[in-house]
Amino acid sequence: MDNMADDELRAFRGQKVAELKHCAREVRPEQAADGAIYPRIFFCSVYYTPKESGFTVERGFDATPITASGLRGRKYPRDFLLAIKKEGFGRINEPVDGRNYIRWMNDNRYAFADARSDVAANC
Repeated sequence: MDNMADDELRAFRGQKVAELKHCAREVRPEQAADGAIYPRIFFCSVYYTPKESGFTVERGFDATPITASGLRGRKYPRDFLLAIKKEGFGRINEPVDGRNYIRWMNDNRYAFADARSDVAANC
């Protein structure tokens, strides 16, 4: 999927949403042995790791290079940094001191990180 064009990715997503809607109409609740009734439909949260390479003007992002606290003067696309702030982590194109990620530290600053860890995003 990483090599899909934007239109292909939108079409793929549309197909998957249609499949889920179809399945949801066909699912009937199920009663467990203890009497509990389960709808057999479950929801989950999906977190993604923004990649710097995807935040381009051609894709409709504000790619204005900006710096922020913790980035040691390095500049990254504005919308990429906003995505990191929301998701918690982002993968950068060029490692800094061997670190491939930027992490949002929840105290109004970013930091370079070795790898994504399972921390809650600042939503």
